[in-house]
Formats: sequence, C-alpha cells, structure tokens
Amino acid sequence: MTVDPGRLAPKIQVRLPGRSEVVTLIAVTPGPFYEFVFEGPSGLGRITLAESELDGIEVVEPVSELRFDGDPVRFRLGIEARRIDTAFAYDMAAVAVSNVQPLPHQLEAVYDFFLKEPRLRYLLADDPGAGKTIMAGLYMKELILRRAGDRILVVTPASLRPQWVRELAERFQLSFQQLEAVHFDASVTENPWDLFDRVVVSRDFLRTERARESFATADKEWDLTVVDEAHGFTISVDGKGHIKDRSERYKAAEDVARKSHRLILMTATPHSGKDASLWALLRLLDLDAWGDRCPKKLTIPPQIFRKVSKEVMTDMTGKPLFKPRHPKTLAYELAGDELDLYNAVTDFVEKGLAEIRGEKTRTTAGFALTTMQRRLASSVRAILRTLERRVERIEKALADPEEYLRNRRAFQTAITPEGEELDDLERRSPRGVAS
Repeated sequence: MTVDPGRLAPKIQVRLPGRSEVVTLIAVTPGPFYEFVFEGPSGLGRITLAESELDGIEVVEPVSELRFDGDPVRFRLGIEARRIDTAFAYDMAAVAVSNVQPLPHQLEAVYDFFLKEPRLRYLLADDPGAGKTIMAGLYMKELILRRAGDRILVVTPASLRPQWVRELAERFQLSFQQLEAVHFDASVTENPWDLFDRVVVSRDFLRTERARESFATADKEWDLTVVDEAHGFTISVDGKGHIKDRSERYKAAEDVARKSHRLILMTATPHSGKDASLWALLRLLDLDAWGDRCPKKLTIPPQIFRKVSKEVMTDMTGKPLFKPRHPKTLAYELAGDELDLYNAVTDFVEKGLAEIRGEKTRTTAGFALTTMQRRLASSVRAILRTLERRVERIEKALADPEEYLRNRRAFQTAITPEGEELDDLERRSPRGVAS
C-alpha cells in the first residue's frame, strides 16, 4: 500500500521500514531524500529514506476506544517486568533479592556512600558487630545487578575464608571460589587468577612469591576488591615519616590496589595509636595521592572514611542495638600470698620464660605477661593450670627437642596450610587470649 507523503507529519505514529516498534514522528524534512526525526521506546532517533522507500512506512491509526481482549497472563508478566526494571533502577534492588534484613547504618553506608561513588575507594571502620560483611555483600549484589561487578576479589585471614564463602552464598546467593595452592599446582598453562571471576583468598597466601607473581601478570583486573581485617597490612616509617619497611602482606596489598577498580578496606581498628598505621591504609586507597611519606598532620577526607560506633547503631524502629556500657574501675590491694604469687608470675614471664624461649622482644614478653596476669585475676586455679601446662610443654621440649619442633610445625601446618600467621587465631579466641 502506497503511503501518501502528505500524511507523514509530526505527531503521526508510524512503523518505519525494518523496525517493529511504533514511533512518533517529531520532524519531517521532505525532498529527494526524506529525513525523519522520531521518538519511540528506545528514545530519540533519526533516519533518512529515499522517496522510493516511503512505501515501507506503515501509518498506525489511533485506536478510538480501549479494548480488553488481550492475553491477561502476558499483560501481568509485562507489568511485573516493568515493575522489577523500575525498582532495580531506582530502589534498593539488592535488599529485595537477598536473604538479609539490613539495619539503618548498613543501608546508609551502601546507598548513601558506596553507590554514589563511580570509583569507590573506601575505608570502612565501623565498630565490631556492625555487620561489615553485610554491607560488602549488599554492595557486591548492587554492582552485579547493574552489570558493573563481573569480577570480585575478597582478601581475608585464612581462618575467615569459609565464613565469607558461606555468608555470601546463603545471604546473597553469590558463589565464590576459595583460591588455594592446589589451583596453582593444577594450572600449569593458565593463570589461576584469570580462571575465576569471584575469589576469596587468604591474605598470607596472597603474599607468597608464587601468588604475587601470578597476580601481577594476570590479564584481567578486578571490578571490586574487599580487604577484611585490613589493619593486618602494615608498614614502618622512620622519624621523618618516610617508609622504612613494608611487610610482605602490604606489598601484596599494593598489587591488589593497583589492579582493582573499586577497593573497600574493612577494619574496626584502623588506628593502632600511631598516625602511620592509619596513613598506610589510606595510602592503599590512592597510592599516588598519599605518596610515600606520612604527613605530620593526618586529615582524612570524609568521602573515603567512615566509622560508626556501637552507641549510635539502632534497629529499624530506632531502638539501640547494643545495651549502654558503663565501665567502672574497681581498685583493690593485693597482699600476703596473693601478692607473692603475682610477683612470682610476673618475674617468671619477664625473666625466666624469656630466657627459656630465647626471646628478646618486649612485644612477646608483654603478650605472655598480659595473658598470665589475666588468668591470675580470674582465679588461682586458672593460673595454676596455665603454669602446669607451660611446665609440661617445657619438659617435653627438653626431653626431645627435635620431636617437639616437628610436632609444633605439623600442628601449625594442619591449621594454617598456607602459612597463615597465628596472630588472627589468637585474637579471635573466646576470651581474646591464646591458650
């Protein structure tokens, strides 16, 4: 059917040649070649047609009255699809499709801070118990739903790898691969870092030479990297603030920072009493901006740092999450046999135990002293059992030093097969001390 060119005017609805969607003409420029500007479901468009091609245009006549003879099932599906599409574009999509009931401070972190940054580089330092894993999972889910999180890396202490994998699977339906030495042994011709798009890796395996070398030579980068317990990545500085030494963990973290488009560092203790420890973490967020010298006065931009204390955390009804704490110090004087025992334990740790172990560092002696003094404050029986176990271990070591060392190495290898240091295991024991 030949189309009358006179009918092709603005506000007329048509189907253009080779297109199935109905569009509305906005402007028509006649001539040997007709130029049409139109608007349709895909937005604005422009097309130029020869006069001989006008026959391919179909004019859509306006419907004079509404019809209700359509397929109700298809209509319902179409409405639901539009609702989901609109919700994911403007609402909290990750919350709707995840098995979580987020708290106000978690929603604020993800939707008021994280998602507003096109290239997120952030230090999340909320107090323990804030649910930092939930915040990271919600952000991961949002990136995936927006097709911006194809490759995600989680760096964590070895003891927490199973927990991360389990929670991301149960709460957010996200499957992650625990990357281990076996994957490097099995992949002779391929780089293991390029084989998996969602990876959880131990920070102390990441610092090994083989893992770092292959990470640096991997072809693919990461859309998002989450570093848990980030305070474990340390450096030392000299009196002028210049970097004196980097730990192997920190060197690995620098590699991760360079190959990650978005980076979240998570720790409840970003400051160990020295500005250099906090500066070391901020430096990972932007290696160029923070340089290689710690400033004398450290000022943190609010858009890259957040710390929420337990006192201000509430549930969705506004009730405090944690009961108020009212610490009090009760002083008492030791005397008699109690004082003698206290002095004897202190002398044993400061002198005798250090000589037996051959340890010269104050840090090790201080940790052992704090541990034993806590046991002593708990009860006489507690410190008695601690000393008895200590004597038993010393006697075994003296009786057969080689066997003692073999058993100790075997035990450490069994619980930390990738060389994970034991500091995290001690920090997470039930009472905060190592047995």
